[in-house]
Amino acid sequence: TYAALGNVNPAPSLLLPPGGGTDDPGRYHTPSVGGYHHNDSLRISSQRAAFALFDANLTLSFANLSRTATHRLRVRFHRPFHPIAPTDPANFVRLVANGHTIIQPYVFAPSDVVAYELAQALTASGQLNVTCNAPPGVGGSGRVCGMAETWLSVSSNSTDRVASKLRVSPLGGRV
Repeated sequence: TYAALGNVNPAPSLLLPPGGGTDDPGRYHTPSVGGYHHNDSLRISSQRAAFALFDANLTLSFANLSRTATHRLRVRFHRPFHPIAPTDPANFVRLVANGHTIIQPYVFAPSDVVAYELAQALTASGQLNVTCNAPPGVGGSGRVCGMAETWLSVSSNSTDRVASKLRVSPLGGRV
């Protein structure tokens, strides 16, 4: 399942509150979309992102998944909202599956596509929720968890992989 999260029409996997956020005009609790066109050689979808504000979460929800397969989640993060400073907490993100399993602890948001092999237990119910957040209290513009693109697929690897394994590939490389 592929999603370009920065499209004006929200991706089906992007979890919005009931009413689509109409009761949150400031978008403090509802994901927003935006973009930053900075490189003509990159796909537009990689230069637009869904993001959360301040301490809000950005949540992706996937349904109708194979209950017996292991899955691979690939994410292209989007960072141009903040100066590229590896010590700036606004550039750190964490991914949590189903509200309890940390897929990625708080780390500097990579600019390459990152792949996460998910344990079969995370999708055994046929559903998966992945929540992205930044460390609490991040200041600045407040834009956090910029995610441009996601891919969720059945993994071709063995089922003994765990959620904490991750590999980073060069831009456009196979993950």
